[in-house]
Amino acid sequence: MLLLVGATVSLGSFLSETGLTPAEVREMDEATLASLVAETYDLYSDPKGAYHIAREIKYQLTSKMPLPVSYSGCSSIGSDYTISNGYLEWNLNISNSSSDFGTYTARTGAMHTDPHVTILYGAPYAWSSYTTVQTAASNTNYVFGDAGAIDSSYPGFSTVSGAGYAQQVICQESGPVKSVTFIYRLTRGGDDLTVKEVFWITGDNPDNSRLWHRTTVINNSTMPNTVGVRWQYDTHLRGTDHPAHYRCDYFPSFSMTCGGMVPYEAELTPVPDTFDYLRTSDTDPPSGLYHIFAVYEYGPDSGIVSIPDLVYHAWWPNAYDHPWTWSLGGRNISLSGDDNAFIYFWMPTTLYPGDSTSYYSYIGATRTPASWDDPTEVSEKGKNTSLYVQVGDGRLFLKGEGYATVYAADGRRVFEGKVEGSKAIPTGKGVFLIEFGRKTRRVVVR
Repeated sequence: MLLLVGATVSLGSFLSETGLTPAEVREMDEATLASLVAETYDLYSDPKGAYHIAREIKYQLTSKMPLPVSYSGCSSIGSDYTISNGYLEWNLNISNSSSDFGTYTARTGAMHTDPHVTILYGAPYAWSSYTTVQTAASNTNYVFGDAGAIDSSYPGFSTVSGAGYAQQVICQESGPVKSVTFIYRLTRGGDDLTVKEVFWITGDNPDNSRLWHRTTVINNSTMPNTVGVRWQYDTHLRGTDHPAHYRCDYFPSFSMTCGGMVPYEAELTPVPDTFDYLRTSDTDPPSGLYHIFAVYEYGPDSGIVSIPDLVYHAWWPNAYDHPWTWSLGGRNISLSGDDNAFIYFWMPTTLYPGDSTSYYSYIGATRTPASWDDPTEVSEKGKNTSLYVQVGDGRLFLKGEGYATVYAADGRRVFEGKVEGSKAIPTGKGVFLIEFGRKTRRVVVR
């Protein structure tokens, strides 16, 4: 039986294929089980996938399923739940019967110039990219997925799966901004934290489309807690699990200037203000399609992304198997090297009772550099109606006749109503989507 890269199998299906009993599988170590999986499903060319399926099978033998999760607005429940604007896709594991609940991956969409090209490994099946929340009140690393990190030791901390603390998945499948929100309540030891992982998409063409990711942590406790957040992105492009990494400067010149390929594992702290984007490519030097991961933005666009305190260019197996930081070994992660990942860290910060913190950034896939050039006038003409948009001084100015809705980049609705004559909307600086008629336009307010 042949499986797609990243796909999973149920315990029952595996037992049927192999003729083994649960007791026999329980006695196998992961390496032996992964070898048997590769033989059963012809995964010799994808040992990473075979290892993942072996872990999934072990998990199903020992864990209580399904997870006690409620769903709102989700038309399906699976490890490949997809939201898309046609040009980019988030693929999310929202299955309450999967050990990889809460993991994510991404690829280009069917309408993209280069359709269905992977951005993160495994797309459309999510499992190898995940988020960690570290807390001091209980000295715990909560790993959202069944990563090898759960089996690893981290000095002074316990590491547990965050899936057991999941409460709800909310899917927004209609409207101009589609999204998925995972809600967790972390209550181990002295913790009482709500975590919201939100994934959404903006843009209306291949070059301005963005995959957004935000993690929000709220302290519900009556005591302070110190909390950090880590995102582990398993970088992938087309057929390569070790795409070339480039550090690129973009602001304030609005011109993409990239250094040479990153050849070995590297740690950057603090992140330099010349590292605005990570660019991945399957060629060196890069050409054609490439992916960008926002890292550092400043000047007129500051506040669009959360600048990490630390980033790693890392060998993926170590990234998967460590819940937080570790000593990098200088592994070759170049285009001709080994499986690589890019990791964002927002180091622990104190949250007082009732306080919250949010971290957010985006990924894009394009053939031209990201452009934040300010469109000074956009018009949408309908039946005897027109809407003109001007921006400046932290405000949007709408002039004309018609019904308009304005969304912030994080999906927040900042205005909805009928425009008659002129309308000034105080928005602050940032990126906004204006929905008018059947079209959406993106503008940048300086």
